[in-house]
Amino acid sequence: WDAGHHLVTRQRGPESESTAALTEVACELLVARYDKELDGTDELLQHDAVASHMDGRLRLLVVAQLLHCAVLPGTDLARLSFNLEWAVALLALVGGDEDGIAEVLASVGPRATEVLEALQTGHRPPSLASAPVPMRRHTALSAKLALKGLGLLV
Repeated sequence: WDAGHHLVTRQRGPESESTAALTEVACELLVARYDKELDGTDELLQHDAVASHMDGRLRLLVVAQLLHCAVLPGTDLARLSFNLEWAVALLALVGGDEDGIAEVLASVGPRATEVLEALQTGHRPPSLASAPVPMRRHTALSAKLALKGLGLLV
């Protein structure tokens, strides 16, 4: 996990697709490791073995990477749902008064907001634009919840 922390925190400027994809892989590995023991993303992220390695800054950076991948043109609906579920769960665990949150939020907040607004409208990624209405509604609701979580940090 330390290697993933290093790669994500070294990220500066525009998101790199390879770093973002690596973030997705790290999340998938956590699910594979703890899926049988824990019930859902929320419980996994609160597990001592995971939570003790993630401060609020890292959680926000992971959210930014997952959201970046969520709207890429080749993103399928399963990947979109996974990334958005993780983003919502991670944002719920970030405290606005944690050290360094304001700095990270200033860096990734505008882009995260832009992505979440795009998900709310259902226009991006292309797989969402052509998805059934229930999926678009669910995604819009999740994006709205994530936007609210971001807003609470400001």
